[in-house]
Amino acid sequence: MTTNGSITIWHRGWDGARGVDTYSHAIYAAHWYQHTLTSVQTGLAYANEVKVRIPGTMAIDIAVGDRIIRGEVNTSSPPNIASTIIGYSDNRRGLNPHWLVMAK
Repeated sequence: MTTNGSITIWHRGWDGARGVDTYSHAIYAAHWYQHTLTSVQTGLAYANEVKVRIPGTMAIDIAVGDRIIRGEVNTSSPPNIASTIIGYSDNRRGLNPHWLVMAK
């Protein structure tokens, strides 16, 4: 699979003792595709949708609600411009193993 850059994913956790969200982040080579139009029954709706394919057979920590951004960002929490992950798919079987991540 061809990649066109790198991405940073912040995986959200919870610190029950302090009562706050915690984040761990990881950087991956990936193929990033972003578009701003979506077809709906009533016509076209504007949405900033992102599809990311992360090649490889490794397991990654990912969940709905995690944050993602294009590029390598080394911060302890995600910036406000980071997209929110709305879904993902484990496609590590077959000829083209990868993770598919969808975000808005």
